[in-house]
This record gives sequence, C-alpha cells and structure tokens, in this order.
Amino acid sequence: MSRRRRSPRLRTALCAALLGAMGSASAAPLKSAIWWDPAESGWGVYIADQGSTLALFWFTYDNDGEPAWFLAPTAPQADGRYTGTIERITGVPLAQIVGQAADPGVTIGNATVSFVDDYTLDFNYTVNGQSQTKQLTRFAFGQDDVVCDAGPSARAGLTNYSDIWWNPASSGWGIYLTHIGDDLYATWYTYDNDREPLFLQGVTSKQADGSFSGELYRSRNGTPFLDIDGAPAGTGSDVIGSMRLVFSDGQNATFQYTIGGVTQTKTIQRFVFGSTANVCAVAEYGSIGNGGGGGGGTSGDDCMPPYAVGDVREVRFDEGTDGAGQRTERIVGTGQFEGQQALVQEVSGQTSAGNGMYARNYLQNGDGTLVSFGAEAYHPTSGALISRSVNSPIRIEMPRAFSNGQSHELNWTVNSSAQGFNTSEQLRSKYTLLGRESVTVEAGTFQACKFAIETDLDSSVSAGGFNTTVQVRRTGFEWTSPQFGMLRREDSGTSTVTTPVGTTTTPVAGELELISATVGGASTR
Repeated sequence: MSRRRRSPRLRTALCAALLGAMGSASAAPLKSAIWWDPAESGWGVYIADQGSTLALFWFTYDNDGEPAWFLAPTAPQADGRYTGTIERITGVPLAQIVGQAADPGVTIGNATVSFVDDYTLDFNYTVNGQSQTKQLTRFAFGQDDVVCDAGPSARAGLTNYSDIWWNPASSGWGIYLTHIGDDLYATWYTYDNDREPLFLQGVTSKQADGSFSGELYRSRNGTPFLDIDGAPAGTGSDVIGSMRLVFSDGQNATFQYTIGGVTQTKTIQRFVFGSTANVCAVAEYGSIGNGGGGGGGTSGDDCMPPYAVGDVREVRFDEGTDGAGQRTERIVGTGQFEGQQALVQEVSGQTSAGNGMYARNYLQNGDGTLVSFGAEAYHPTSGALISRSVNSPIRIEMPRAFSNGQSHELNWTVNSSAQGFNTSEQLRSKYTLLGRESVTVEAGTFQACKFAIETDLDSSVSAGGFNTTVQVRRTGFEWTSPQFGMLRREDSGTSTVTTPVGTTTTPVAGELELISATVGGASTR
C-alpha cells in the first residue's frame, strides 16, 4: 500500500477524532429535575436532559381546567438557551392502550428555557399568540434532591430508578419516576376517556419483596395554564386507585395499576431519546455548584462554541507532502450513527479524486462538551461510501471550557472498515490551556484560547494478507475562539511506517487557518 493512498484516510480519521477530542472528568450534572414556582403550586415542568435534547414535560391545566400535559422537545442553541415547539398530544384512553397510544401531535406554540443558575431557570412560552415568562426553581424533596449525571446506556446494575420509563411497543405514554430512599414518586402521562392528555401521580414505598406500591392520585380541576398568575394553580387531588412497580433490574420493570375495577400490567423500560443516558443519585439539596446555566460543564471560561445546525466554516490547510487546499465544514442536519442521535457535519473541497463532499463527521453537544461518534469517507465525485470509522468508546467528548493551565487527555480507538482492508487506530490527544491572547487569521482578529497540543496515532492496516503499521507523533499549538471554534493550528512531528519490506520515518508538519465562519447565527464577515 503506497503512502499516497494511505494519507487521505489517516487525515480524515485524525480530523474526525480531534473534532471530538478529550473527555472531562468534571462535567456538570445534567438538568434533569422537577422545576416549579412555589407560589403557583399545582403545576410544573419535568425536564429530562439527554444531552442532544432537553425534553420538557409540562404538567398543568388545559383551557377547561382539567389536568393535562404538553411536550416540548428542545435543542441547545449557541447562546446557551434551549428552544423548541410545544406539542399537544391526544391518544388512546389509558385502559384501552394495547399498541401505539398517541395520535399525531399538534404544535400549539414555542418554548425557550434559559438557565439562570443550577437551581433557577426562565421558562418562556408562546401559545395561541399569548406569551408568558415563568421563573422556576428546582424542586426539593425536603432536604433531598435527585442529581443526574451522564452515564452508559446499559444501566441494568443501577439501583436508583429516577428516569423516564415507557413501553416502546405502545409509545405515547410513560412514567416519570423520582426515587429517593425507600420512596418512589411517579407522574404518569397518559390519556383520559375522552382521549385528552391526562397526568396521574403515584406515591409509593418499598415493600418487603423489593417492589414499590402505593396510591394513585388525580388532580382536581385547576386554573387554565394561560390564566395562572402568582397564585396556586391546583385545588388538590383525590385517590383514584393504586399502583405497583417491580424492577427486574436497573433498566426493566413491570407497572401494575388498578383504577375503577380495571387492573392492568405493563412492561416498561428506561426511555432513551437523546445522546446521553441518565444515572441519578440522591444528594443534599443545594449541593450542586452554582456555575450558571446554558450548558456549563467544566470550570473556567468557554474556549469553543457548541455545535448547531447551519454552522459553516471555511478552512485553509497545508499538510506538506500530504496536500494543501481549502475545505468547507457545514453542519447540515441530524441523523443516526451507530445508534446515536447525531449532528451531521459534511466536509467538502478539492481532493486528488475530485471536488465535492468527501467526509461526514457525526457530532453532538454534551453537557458543556463537544461530542464525536465517528466519521465516514466518500468519493467526492461519485458520492460512493469509501470507509466508515467508529470511535471506541462511541462517545468521545471535549470540554468547551478551560481554566489557565488546565489539561485534558484521552486515549481511545477508531475502528475503520473499507473494501479490502480494516484499520484499528489507537489515539491519544492532550490539550493544555496556556492562556488567552489576541490572534489574527484571515477571518479576522480574535481574543483566543491558546493550547499546547499533543497527538499520538498508532495504526494497523491489513490488506491483501499483508500488515502495515503507522506511528505518528505530533506536537504544536492551537488557537480557538469561544464564538467561532478553531482559528489556527500549527503542529509538527514524525510519521513512521513499517511494512514487510522495512521501516521509514519521515517528518510531518501541518497548518490550518480559518478563512470565514458562520456559527450560531454570527458571522466573521
């Protein structure tokens, strides 16, 4: 295998890996919690933070005063807010649900959430042309709180069951569980006999056999949500039945209820709809450090912006003998990659094979981090898929915020496959923030974070019965803008290639510079 054939593949894999870069051990807790206004008790917002999506389950009272719920799936914005539409969903009456439960949702408005700090948020919404703003606080269970962090998608071993649970075979209904000690609080979003959205609440306690059982409550009619104005919205609740939960492990359970002589049993599991699974634990209320909202994360100041659909960056690069030119990096939408919900970044430009789109990077925003899942390489003229590279572990994260002198390092593997060969690349990346300084590039002059960078790559390629190994060691500097991302990169090192006929070591060097960018709606020009 010649070096000319190998270099573009290595550059693509290295670029995709560095877009995700390193993970942070100090990521802030997720924003999953119950939020309310104590002066307007009776309604609230249950937030499920799964990284790429912040889902708002708004439990309130409909225009006729009956208890109802709305859903607002929101996405992170460049300014730290979360925005999305508000959906009103009707469905099959709860006792009749067998298969699909929900009717198609109807958009009734828009919602925006802005986090003031870890315990306060502003909830802005417009419904039927009427706009309102509510400041909500994180709900306390006496002195206790349930704090959730990002964790693995496999959670069979967990013993805290706080999360959203559902049955994928009858999607459209589910249960929001809050687990504190031997108590389990449930908010069940489902549908009334008239197909209108309805929420019920359960208060259960742990039994000798490990199950949780207790009473089911239905809220009495309250103040219609657009009329709530500083006074309690609810007027109390009444017992209408009972419920029981039996957990077979940390991610599977059975839910049994009895209402009005009707008893049913449903299998349920944790509901994963975003890029981040929740792992929750009980903590003292007030123990979360007030680091501010808007997708915080590590300590320090932001050095890079979050990703957003519509972001476009024009970059000039020079990799010496590996080629020079310009490329366009554009986030074109969302998609799936290895079961992960991702933002799709297309990379296009002139290559030796033609001019066009030649790579897709699969990215996402974490909680104060930038996430990479992997990449695909394409023929720029025909559009044919050439190779597919998957990170292991699948979720590689780089914090957006750094303090001076702070370092982050990660070791991971990129497994690639293409016709005729497979590659396994071991990578190590380390970023150390040296400070902040002014830097001028073609896109303009910016106050930038300056990093010392180290990148190691060890690759093994099998093709035609032969094995080739490549070892790359590079060090250098990188300047990044909290508004536009990478501004400039300079690095150099060596590349050692070992084939059945011998070993060759050559110097390598590279430069990258931002020409122009539109990120989060702001432009360099």
